[in-house]
Amino acid sequence: MKQQSANQHANKVAISTRQFVFMMLVVAISYGHFVYVHVAMLAAGRDAWAALVVGCLVGGGLLFLQFRLAAQHPGQSLVNILQKTWGRLFGGCLSALLIAFFLAVATLTLKEVMSFLGMVYPRTPPVLFMICEFAAVVSVVRGGVEVAFRMIELVLPSLVIIGLLATGLTLQYKEPAYLLPLLQHPPQQIWQGSLPFISMFGELVVFTMFTKHLTSIDRLPKRGLWLGLLLFLMFVGPTIGPIMMFGERGAQLFAYPTYAEIQYIDLSDVLDRLDILGLLLWVFGSFFRLAVFMLAAVEALGDLTHPPRSSLFAIPVCIFTVGLGCGLLGSSRDEIHQFLLQAYPVIPVFFGIIIIAVTCMVAWIRQRRTASGS
Repeated sequence: MKQQSANQHANKVAISTRQFVFMMLVVAISYGHFVYVHVAMLAAGRDAWAALVVGCLVGGGLLFLQFRLAAQHPGQSLVNILQKTWGRLFGGCLSALLIAFFLAVATLTLKEVMSFLGMVYPRTPPVLFMICEFAAVVSVVRGGVEVAFRMIELVLPSLVIIGLLATGLTLQYKEPAYLLPLLQHPPQQIWQGSLPFISMFGELVVFTMFTKHLTSIDRLPKRGLWLGLLLFLMFVGPTIGPIMMFGERGAQLFAYPTYAEIQYIDLSDVLDRLDILGLLLWVFGSFFRLAVFMLAAVEALGDLTHPPRSSLFAIPVCIFTVGLGCGLLGSSRDEIHQFLLQAYPVIPVFFGIIIIAVTCMVAWIRQRRTASGS
């Protein structure tokens, strides 16, 4: 009865494929441009573009698998699918780990936002940034999935325009010769540089929590492949731009090379710096990224416990995430980036690739047995 009421509530919430894709782009780009590009540069240097190619090839296939699994189970979230495939006990354990993963990604995002804003406004206490971000995000999380995904239709076009404007205005400062010689780094360094991008695609498993709300899901797997290509095109500029402007070593020294790139924009004596462009891109993008992962945790808890109100876990999830963020205040930016490069990729690979691939295989085998038995 509880399961039925939960499914009925889920069916009342509807999001379009366009809203779904828009939100995926924002979640990937917001953190990817400012953090993962830099982390990839630390490993692959000027060959970060090659790491991007490898990451997007793996990521495109990964998105296809994620959406293929969702298309095989319309109207169900990943938590529902895990419980249906692996049973209530083991599936519930995997779901609990998935919730922990969502909260961890939200916490890392919150820490990175505080670190970035602390660099831009060093006299402002980091806790103040956290409180402001918390107040904004909690209102969206309490509003639910539909509110967040409708907001993105209004915000994404502006973010794309700002990004294209920033790219165009920095072209005069770039020197393509800094990209030479090509493929100078050994394959293992390029592979290590691809791991942040693979992690980015692995994190998009969070959207399998929202596929149950899609009005149409049949063509979603093919769109996953196109989305991988689109993300590649949207990351080429931020990946090679800082290297063409500052050189390999210079780009690696900046904590946020894409933001440093924007700082060099000089239009006139009046508009000598346009830092606000980078600030808007990062703050608004991270806001939606935080909201998505917190919403996914709320949805997952709801699918596990079937509460009377879907927003019951909204405030506890937000408070818990802020508490974890406070726990990371003592960690430096370099420590976080080294963690993202070395240890962290194992986690999104496990949830975004291994769990999805094995679950897809088990579901396919069961379908074959059912078809042969009939």
